[in-house]
Amino acid sequence: MRRSLMAVLAATTLLLSACAEKELYGDLSEREANEMVAVLQNAGVSAAKSTKDGKVWTLKTRPEQFSSAVAVRPDGRIDVRGGAATVRLMPDGTLDTTFNGTGTRADDVTPTYGFRGAMALQADGKIVVGSTSAGLFTVSRYHTDGSPDVTFGTNGIAQPDFATPDEDPFDSLTSLAIQPDGRIVAAGVTWNAFTTGDGNFALARLDANASTLPLPLPR
Repeated sequence: MRRSLMAVLAATTLLLSACAEKELYGDLSEREANEMVAVLQNAGVSAAKSTKDGKVWTLKTRPEQFSSAVAVRPDGRIDVRGGAATVRLMPDGTLDTTFNGTGTRADDVTPTYGFRGAMALQADGKIVVGSTSAGLFTVSRYHTDGSPDVTFGTNGIAQPDFATPDEDPFDSLTSLAIQPDGRIVAAGVTWNAFTTGDGNFALARLDANASTLPLPLPR
């Protein structure tokens, strides 16, 4: 009986592990796997290596760390948003080291893992990224070289808050859009965790520099 129970527990653990992580890269040498883990972790993306025979290695990460947004620039360079970082690639797929010196840019806030982020490019090339941090919509803006745009919000970050006198909800940002006039619309969900337990669609609009409270959307 004990042996059967242990087998069930082992099988359950394997199933949970399989659900928790997915393969990102395979057929790697140990050196390649180590280098890729270091690059990803420096960019704020959680990743781990594994092997069955000690010769061929696989790189795995949680599903929410996979890219959540991709944008191709007019010059062919590619901005990729995933996990808690933004990566810029050259047209041939190599890292563009003119972007933050490394080709990667980790968020300046601590994200709430398990929630997908978003990204949008402005007409002037600046990058607007969205994430969930401390249970709040979090919108950040970066210059084309990956440096924070400190003219946006507070030191480059804006956090619209849907709290009321009766409720301090948990908010999760999932989408971003930039209007022709430069204003930024952030969408997601808000969860009334301490009262009704209900979830609701949430929408906030920021002016071009997030310099004021979110503007009312037209009815």
